[in-house]
Amino acid sequence: PRDSTKSSQEEEVEQGSEAATATTVASTSSGEGSKNAVSLLQEYVQTSKRGYRQPQNRATLQWKFDASSLGSKRLFRARVAFVLDGIPHYVMGGWHPRKKLAQQDAASGCLSLFVGEWGNCLSHPDLPDMPDEAVSALQSFCRSYPPICDSTQNGDINWTIERLPSIPASAGAYRALLKIQIFDVPHTFAGCLCRTPDAAKADTASRFLWYLQCPKFENLYDIDLIAAASEKLESPSSQWQPRENTPQTGQSSERWKGAKGDASLAETCKQIELLLENAESAGEGP
Repeated sequence: PRDSTKSSQEEEVEQGSEAATATTVASTSSGEGSKNAVSLLQEYVQTSKRGYRQPQNRATLQWKFDASSLGSKRLFRARVAFVLDGIPHYVMGGWHPRKKLAQQDAASGCLSLFVGEWGNCLSHPDLPDMPDEAVSALQSFCRSYPPICDSTQNGDINWTIERLPSIPASAGAYRALLKIQIFDVPHTFAGCLCRTPDAAKADTASRFLWYLQCPKFENLYDIDLIAAASEKLESPSSQWQPRENTPQTGQSSERWKGAKGDASLAETCKQIELLLENAESAGEGP
């Protein structure tokens, strides 16, 4: 859960048909002849369907681009949306002089996070007994869960409350956005519309704890298979984007690759190629 308010220096450029083709992106550092980051990300997402069927006419990876300027240079930043394990995800990369480089950077960051970091964190650590109330449990969880409490922000939690003016408050016009670092990567989580800000925070907290399978919350929700299979993913809140929107040359997915796992992109690409090979082997008959 993680529409489109732009600064005067930014514009949104919808993906062209050539940007939707994974093979147009240059090969990554994983070596000549190997699959590029966008192709690997697409295959990774396609192998994690978790019981729902993706519509045939929906692109696995949905790309958009922000455009801005640094002096006389035109720069681009890629944003990609996809459904992973039945849950919509939205990821933003860094600024680059060409759209293809921006696209590759965002895909590389996704692989480094979902395959590199989460792939090295498969076992759930021992956690203290969690409170039943969601916001209190969230605070306790973030102080104890290593991918969060070991980050540079030490598990700090930041809230943003959205008020949708077009909806009467009595009908549920508040949505809470939880902003937190996981593996030193900024994340934003959103819940449903609620009637009060406190109810919105509790809703988002409980969904966040379910997403990370926190004890007492791991069975609280089920994947909405109908929503996951919709032809078009909803746009995330404009509040999920980082405030530092000033482009700087050299911004890239190093902030992803420098996290605790320290897996290089080449290693990550090799991990996902092996994962995909195993998935294909498992699907073959005797």
